[in-house]
Amino acid sequence: KCIFRLMSNKNESISLSRKLRLLNFIIDSIGIYFLWWITCYLTILCFENFFGFNFYNAERGIAELDYYRKINYEDQINRIIFYIILASTLLVSIFAYYSILEFYFQKTLGKIVTRSKVVTDNGEKVIFRRIILRTICRFVPIDWLSYIFSRNGIHDRLSKTKVIRA
Repeated sequence: KCIFRLMSNKNESISLSRKLRLLNFIIDSIGIYFLWWITCYLTILCFENFFGFNFYNAERGIAELDYYRKINYEDQINRIIFYIILASTLLVSIFAYYSILEFYFQKTLGKIVTRSKVVTDNGEKVIFRRIILRTICRFVPIDWLSYIFSRNGIHDRLSKTKVIRA
């Protein structure tokens, strides 16, 4: 019994390969895209209906000319607000996707498909503070480059977590 328990713990603590981590990333990116699309749609809908913004020209990327052939600056401001909404909802979507799913389930959609989960370096369930740190570290621009040199990304090392077989 003890030998079997030791062997199962040993197999369980092996980090996922780079190919499976890439597959996680691709599947999670698709999930984040859908979450972002829904979040953008609802946010823009709220801004148009409750605050009276008109994003029609902003979405097309143009500014209409008024009667005197002058640029309508309201379209320009709406365009800036439109792009701020796009960027901020993307950041919120990424943050919410990873932090909520990894904290409550230790898995994202990609990890469900590859049958893996997030744990601490010593194999325990990850606490909320580490999940938040892990998610924030994903925004480091060179995080994805760290997979060239190791199985774990910068967000894994800084938050002292790893992804293992579930």
